[in-house]
Amino acid sequence: MRAHRLARGWLLPAWLAVAVLVGGLVFAAGHRGGGGPAPPPRPLAGLAAVSAARDTSTGHRLVVSLTFDDGYADQLVGAQELLRHKLPGTFYVPSGWVGLPGYLSLAQVREMRAKGLEIGGHTVLHENLPDVDVAEARREVCDDRANWLGWGIPVTSFAYPYDALGPRERRIVRDCGYNSARQLGDLHSVRSPADCADCPYTEQIPPPDPYDVRAPAEFDSGWTLGDLINEVRGAERHGGWLPLTFHHVCDGCSDIGIPPQTLRRFLDWLAPRAAHGTAVLPVDAVVGGSVRAPHRLGAPAAAPPGHDAVRDGSLERWQHGEPACFRPTSYGRNSVTVRRTGTAHGGRFAASLTVRGYHSGAAQLMPLLDLGSCAPAVAPGRRYTLGVWYTATAPTTPVLYYRTARGAWTAWSVGPPTQPATGTWRQLSWRTPSVPDGATAVSFGLRLRSAGTVVTDGYRLVG
Repeated sequence: MRAHRLARGWLLPAWLAVAVLVGGLVFAAGHRGGGGPAPPPRPLAGLAAVSAARDTSTGHRLVVSLTFDDGYADQLVGAQELLRHKLPGTFYVPSGWVGLPGYLSLAQVREMRAKGLEIGGHTVLHENLPDVDVAEARREVCDDRANWLGWGIPVTSFAYPYDALGPRERRIVRDCGYNSARQLGDLHSVRSPADCADCPYTEQIPPPDPYDVRAPAEFDSGWTLGDLINEVRGAERHGGWLPLTFHHVCDGCSDIGIPPQTLRRFLDWLAPRAAHGTAVLPVDAVVGGSVRAPHRLGAPAAAPPGHDAVRDGSLERWQHGEPACFRPTSYGRNSVTVRRTGTAHGGRFAASLTVRGYHSGAAQLMPLLDLGSCAPAVAPGRRYTLGVWYTATAPTTPVLYYRTARGAWTAWSVGPPTQPATGTWRQLSWRTPSVPDGATAVSFGLRLRSAGTVVTDGYRLVG
């Protein structure tokens, strides 16, 4: 069973939609009532401890790895708990999300690493790798690792976003210099034993395929403290390696969040299990291997002056119910649908985006916020003229985003609002500000901030 696998989503990340600062978390002494500086972690045991933890003539031995995915800011609570218990952990963080509201800052990640916690790769933008072409998948994996090494943080372990992988993805991770890659759902889980009835209870040490490291299903709101303890007890009867996966560390903020009190009580129970032959180690200590050189692919070159930078702007090609190289995105409380319509300005097709049940937020159709396969590549300092034909039952607003050199996307500018246009096609034409230094691509769309429908066609961006 593959866990944490999501359908192609339309939710615009909150850090791109609105300026929302979350939590005010700071990795500092006394955080969340810590009562003073967190004690330093004990030295990581390394491969000698792994060898000692394997099955021996004296009985089964187990290695547990505590892994945290996605780089949420509330994982600082988990980091503090690990350090308080003198236990290591592995944090898989998308480098393109570092420093964004609601996510770990680079300073926080560096301090976590300095205190003995492992940082692992999770792609630049948390992309579902099988959904993109091979060049984009390589950029996501290789450039992510290059970002980390460029920041002085050696990463050797990787986790697949959405647990989405196949032979192609395993090869890419290996070629990008990682020593291991963790998936989800192919070990027995006490929460859903019928879903993986024939699965083993633990991974082998060393794993048969280090780029397909097996793990139980991720922790979610259905898990209890007893489930976590029983997961470890069951694995102890078999010996081997048990990677456990967490996401948010919070009370009720997410259906894949673990309450801090539950994590604390689990670690209270787990730390003394060393006396029973159960070691807690980070992933890199279990797998081993050297830190290999990075391989950065980088962004494609900008379109020459006078050439249209938008790919498939005519919306004639459709894939998975969406125009190729475009994505409907939204945030807030509303319901968004997109469909192909034969009422086009040019060619055969246009895209109709409808917002219903509006309470808050906005929605728009725009070129994919990716690393290069679809996003319009631009040159810093140059101004561009964007254009799109539209009809709309409600006012819309052109919005602009740009991509930084490390692959992160950020909100840039808002254009003049448009009035409803029903029955007659109108063209929006807007001259952008100068592209910021370091920007490598832009994306844009007509934002609908109310219930209504906007039909678009003929996207262009010329500089």
